[in-house]
Amino acid sequence: MGYFVTGFLWGSTNALMELGSTEIEAEYNLRLTKKEKAEGKRDGIWAESLRMFTRCEFLAPFLINQAASIFNNYLIALSDLSTAVPVVNCITFVVTFITQRLLKDHAIFDVKFVTGTLLIVLGIYLTLTTDHH
Repeated sequence: MGYFVTGFLWGSTNALMELGSTEIEAEYNLRLTKKEKAEGKRDGIWAESLRMFTRCEFLAPFLINQAASIFNNYLIALSDLSTAVPVVNCITFVVTFITQRLLKDHAIFDVKFVTGTLLIVLGIYLTLTTDHH
């Protein structure tokens, strides 16, 4: 159950952090003058990071994502590494894809999604059922 919680939290917050940072970047680009854009003027990395971390659209999903990372480390300490990592990564990938599709108002299920998800599940099944000795 913990694997699913971690994968769900990581997957959903990955998409939300992308959305939050994209909106922040768009707002910043609107404020640049045409001359500044032509010159490729950018604030320093610290200024851009500060701008992102002061915006709730990015900060809230980031903090949830980091809490899920701490929980994942706890799970890994309690379980088999060769099981925990592939299962959590599989769930994260699928949930990220679904969340991005929902946020962008695209159809969730299409042939590529179903095929990709089935291949991921097959890979996890083979990983978990194959003798590693």
